[in-house]
Amino acid sequence: MCTITWAESPEGLEIFFNRDEQRTRLSAEAPGVHLQDGVKYLAAIDGPGGGTWLAANEYGLAVAILNYYAAQVTAPVPDPASRGRLVTRFMACQSPGEVEQEMTIEKVANYRGFILLAFQRRQEVLQFTWDGRSLEKETRPFSLQVLSTSSVKTEQVLAYRYQAYRRQVLDQGLPDREAHKAYHHSQHPEDPAYSVCMAREDARTVSFSHLVLGEDIQLSYEADAQGVQVHLDTIDAVQR
Repeated sequence: MCTITWAESPEGLEIFFNRDEQRTRLSAEAPGVHLQDGVKYLAAIDGPGGGTWLAANEYGLAVAILNYYAAQVTAPVPDPASRGRLVTRFMACQSPGEVEQEMTIEKVANYRGFILLAFQRRQEVLQFTWDGRSLEKETRPFSLQVLSTSSVKTEQVLAYRYQAYRRQVLDQGLPDREAHKAYHHSQHPEDPAYSVCMAREDARTVSFSHLVLGEDIQLSYEADAQGVQVHLDTIDAVQR
């Protein structure tokens, strides 16, 4: 139940992320600077799990994770670890290639299904999909700059969100920051469950994150997608 988009800009690689969660889930901690094996990274921290859904480190590596709902039916995990812990673990890496080296079936066997993306400026986006039995890696074409998941009416909801992305962002010409932000705050005209900024009886979009991988690493965060609270943190990128 999340949506992520990304695009290159003069400032760097920009990533936009709507996090959708159950209404009963505890709020996340606001973004801050953390350490993983001595490497600084920026992330908001999920309260119950202690991990995160989106993080970027001083090497300009960003990792994002989305739930893969089909896998939860076909390959249930009896005592699963928090998927957000994978993201923080990979913050010790310096590149998507190092994430790939660390991504093995043995290391993900205790997690429910997920789709994990590894980003770095001027590099191809790596996508890893774990369905509980097999781990697939693919290089995601940069032209496919949107990925969304939904546990309800999956095909219909995703079709609407992808069509909306094309209409609201790609068809407007060169994708820019404001077009992406508007997309992530957009509403379906009739059914809010279809919206990118989603709302259902049991779940809703709980936050919007905007990450810039440039000369420095910037993460701005809205504690809900309506902009009630905004938090900005920055770390310096290591020159490579």
